[in-house]
Amino acid sequence: MARKSKFKKAEEITLNENGRNSPINTVKIIIPGSTEPMIIQLGKHETIHDIKQAILERSDCYFRTCISVHSEKGNKIDELTNVESLIGDSDILTLRIVDRPYTFKDIVIHLYRFNETINSHCLNSHGGQNMSASLVSELVSGFEDIRPGSQTSGELLPCHNKIYDFPLGEYYINRADKRESKFLKSFSLSFHNPPTGSRKLKGHLLYANLVTSEDQFYGITCTSDGFYINSSTVGNFSPNIGNLDQRFGTIDALVFSVSPIYRKKFKDFFKMISERHPYELMPCQKQINSWLGSKSAQSEDIFRTLDAFANATSIDDVSISQPRDWNDELQTVRSMTVSNESERTERYRYMHKILVDMAESATRGAVYAVDGKLSPINDSDDERYKLYLWNNMFICIACDTRDHYKEFGGESASHVAASLDIKGIEYLSSLGVNDFHFLGTTVVDYRGYRLVVQSVLPGIFNRSPTQSIEYGSMDHGRTVFADERFVDGLKQISSNLEVSMCKYLDSLGAEHELYTSIETKGIVGTDGRKYLLDLFRIFPPDPTFMPNEAKLYKEDCSSIVQAREVAAQKGFQFSSNYPHRLSCFRPEFFKLLLKIHKVNEQEKIAQQSGDPDIEVKSKVSETIRSKFFAYFNNDCYDLKIARPKTEEESLKKSRDSVRLAAAYLVSEYIPMYLESTLDGPGDYIFDHQSLTDSLHSMGINIRYIGYIAHLLKTAPNGRFLYKVALMEMVCRSAKRMFRSTLSRSNSSDISVMVSHFLNCFIGSHLAPKFNLPPASKFSKSKKTCSTYKIKWEKLTPSTFWKFLTEDVKNCYGYSINTTSFDEFQSDFDVKPAAALRSFCQMVGLQILIKDYEFGSKKIPTFSPEDVVDLLPVVKPFKSPIPDDINQKLANIKNYEASLNGSSFIKLQEDLHHLITFFNHVYGPLTYENAICHSCVAQIYNSGGDHRQAFIFQYKATVLYERILGIDHYLTVIAYNNLATYCKNIGNLVSAVNLFNRARYLVGVCFGHKHPVIHEINRNLLALYFDLGQSQLALSYGLSIINYIQEISPKNVKGLAEIHQVMGAVHFNNSEFRLAYNEEKKAFGYLSQLLTDKDHPTIRSCRNLMELYLKNAVSHGKISKNKIPSISHSNEEELEAGAS
Repeated sequence: MARKSKFKKAEEITLNENGRNSPINTVKIIIPGSTEPMIIQLGKHETIHDIKQAILERSDCYFRTCISVHSEKGNKIDELTNVESLIGDSDILTLRIVDRPYTFKDIVIHLYRFNETINSHCLNSHGGQNMSASLVSELVSGFEDIRPGSQTSGELLPCHNKIYDFPLGEYYINRADKRESKFLKSFSLSFHNPPTGSRKLKGHLLYANLVTSEDQFYGITCTSDGFYINSSTVGNFSPNIGNLDQRFGTIDALVFSVSPIYRKKFKDFFKMISERHPYELMPCQKQINSWLGSKSAQSEDIFRTLDAFANATSIDDVSISQPRDWNDELQTVRSMTVSNESERTERYRYMHKILVDMAESATRGAVYAVDGKLSPINDSDDERYKLYLWNNMFICIACDTRDHYKEFGGESASHVAASLDIKGIEYLSSLGVNDFHFLGTTVVDYRGYRLVVQSVLPGIFNRSPTQSIEYGSMDHGRTVFADERFVDGLKQISSNLEVSMCKYLDSLGAEHELYTSIETKGIVGTDGRKYLLDLFRIFPPDPTFMPNEAKLYKEDCSSIVQAREVAAQKGFQFSSNYPHRLSCFRPEFFKLLLKIHKVNEQEKIAQQSGDPDIEVKSKVSETIRSKFFAYFNNDCYDLKIARPKTEEESLKKSRDSVRLAAAYLVSEYIPMYLESTLDGPGDYIFDHQSLTDSLHSMGINIRYIGYIAHLLKTAPNGRFLYKVALMEMVCRSAKRMFRSTLSRSNSSDISVMVSHFLNCFIGSHLAPKFNLPPASKFSKSKKTCSTYKIKWEKLTPSTFWKFLTEDVKNCYGYSINTTSFDEFQSDFDVKPAAALRSFCQMVGLQILIKDYEFGSKKIPTFSPEDVVDLLPVVKPFKSPIPDDINQKLANIKNYEASLNGSSFIKLQEDLHHLITFFNHVYGPLTYENAICHSCVAQIYNSGGDHRQAFIFQYKATVLYERILGIDHYLTVIAYNNLATYCKNIGNLVSAVNLFNRARYLVGVCFGHKHPVIHEINRNLLALYFDLGQSQLALSYGLSIINYIQEISPKNVKGLAEIHQVMGAVHFNNSEFRLAYNEEKKAFGYLSQLLTDKDHPTIRSCRNLMELYLKNAVSHGKISKNKIPSISHSNEEELEAGAS
């Protein structure tokens, strides 16, 4: 599309690997029918395929899908050819576009593109397929006319300006002037397809029917030469050419010629999208669905129908052609030789593309398996054990198949092992392990099931049943294999990870030496590669949650202080009934432990050498640093595995190592994290995602959330974070119950079950009722893979909260003595909308967008009609990012420390390198790209170039919206930053809209009593005052005062500031008596803060009071004999009046 770029004055960063400007290739494209050639600029990595995509974005070429690219001499160029290879001595590359005849596939692609366009005409904020929503263009008004001082450009949105109320009905922003009607009444394929043999010989490929907005019916014949209107009528089919004896190159041109309404609306459509940034229109690699949605009317769409039938019969575009060999693609890319930066970039690009495609296909296959669209390859087995083969990937349900996880906790262990396996793969991949290979793995949670999707191991169908593996054990130690091909390579890996060699005895008494957990399996595929599987025990175990730790601690006679003892000293007791035994430290904390061990070893060497010049600094406390050692055996708590007696001391040593680590985590690391969080970035923790990301980034597992809540309960500034921690525990326990009840429900009962579950969880009705559809003869109780055997039909709010509080106690060790959500809300001030949002996002539930009657005891809050959809929650295997790129990304996040001299130049080079790398490897719509754009914006803002800061922050905000979601906490931060830059350039209206949007989202996610809302209220108070909205300004000022008096009553400085601003608002409205009263209160607070009565602030306040009084007298607001004298003699009177 030919877009009028609103960012044409912004500097686009396109740099090479070394940080210097990369060569920009100018390409001139000659398009048939266009009066002027198309000029574009491309980097050296761009291909002919990218040029074709750029051509399709032009409004006059949008439907030219059947073209080829030729050189200036007329030679056809392959789509994968790099532009760099075509550049000669000339500075400009000239290419020609040639229309080629349609094939059947070309016609299908063309019609699909046309159908998608006419069905996505409104580009509404709800998004579409691969079009995650973006709302920032609705909030930023008057973009083209933004100039310093243009305060009134655009319009103030009426929504989001409520002080204490955050209705869910305002979640989306839909302007009345943005609504569009349909381009056409209908467009479909004819029922007379496919053409007969004789008509194929005439070039006929497909037939279509069209009804325009003018109620005119047209039959269309699609041929290899183009499109024409045939002689068909509503009741008669005739594919021959009709009265309009003309052929068209595109179907769009045909419709243009017969429908004036279509012609007008299509021009308006392109005008609207030309005003948007390209980031708002690009398809996303991953669809981000909101937890709130609408039930749109079911429209006729023959293409959607064909897709559904193709998927049901498993003959979609993937399986018609040769299925992709995902494993071969992954391992081939991993084995690519890398000798320079360019080859490394290409390797990561291919790897990312394969993993994204695989995750998309795996998600679709998992959904098909649960929906019954795939046939299992073992149909006679139990429902839980069925295995599916889809596009060269195995799909299975994560459950305790044949008691494989019986020793670790059964079904609960099988559920968590799937996600731990992905973490193990990611961690070993990040180490650059080249000797071993890993299967592409994706975990999908859908409709109560956890499905594991893996690429097919080469030769898995031809393996001998007597020895299915070459390393590890398949039966928990009864038979053990230790092939030298695996032992030699794993020996070096275990040395780097400080994992000790382990000796095991099989059922025959034979001894085997392994360098990983016995559950890690090694298989040699028929391709000769060595594969590692079941990596869920890569990380050291966490003794705090091991049920046999108390017994082993006594037997070991250990002198190490246990984490449980540390917690008990602080009044907290960890759960002794944790549901599984696979608890381990997170990779981030594991890396920290390895660093501590390395520091200790260096200090020992320094002490032994006696070298006074050797100084080792560590952030770890002296107590832990002096005692900690890394000696890990990940099976050290598994006593049912047979081992030689000589291993007992080694096992004790391993257990002491993890005990020290756990004690450090509980005694110092978590309190240190809370202290730094409450004093710094903790302000932006207001929902489950922000809390989870914050904890995981520091290597703290969520299972410690009960202990964290216990510490926050008595922390001076931990009130808001304590509420988030409570909500996290409750919603996670509700998620486990939901998974169990959902997997036991029949398909026809799901909407009823979900609405009843929500009523028991969040509703206030004491006995919500539901109506089940008539029982089918095929209805029966399903077996579930969950340990929570709950029948949802028997649930009531009281029984629900009984189960929930027990689960919170068992998993997190925290006691929540409540019997209903109303009681929970009353005790902890958790808002129902916030809990509903967190729960829906955890389980993939989408509910109807409307204002729900929370707290209603007369009717249930939710009905089956409120359940819109259940969406899959995907955990893919992510492509690792190079260490140097990660380090540079970490550096720019802390850019404020690098804004001087040579450090600033280094920061610029890092930004250039990062943006080039991320654009080429991952594409523009990436989270890392958003971080870079946001950093560039802050640098421009620090340098005083507020317009450039706004432009880059606008792009960063769009990226955050579309990659993470329109209500993600990082999107809220982006809204806040963009509002600040809008204020700096003088667009106060857009600043107000953005601040209100950020405030609304925090209010929905948490409530109005959050520090972020307090800071936003301060900004809105000033902005509404500048815009002359005095009533709104005073309302926000009053809410700020109420917040300070409740949360921080000793903050007299903040109170004085707000009273002074409110006094100015009253003065501006000629309410001089009220202005005087506000300034008088400010004077009283300042007098408490400043002991010097001649302080400039005191004098300024006294002068303002005198000014307000004089104006009050002149306007007759108060009588002269009641005017107090503003002097030192009655300052005490003023202070008393203020108090």
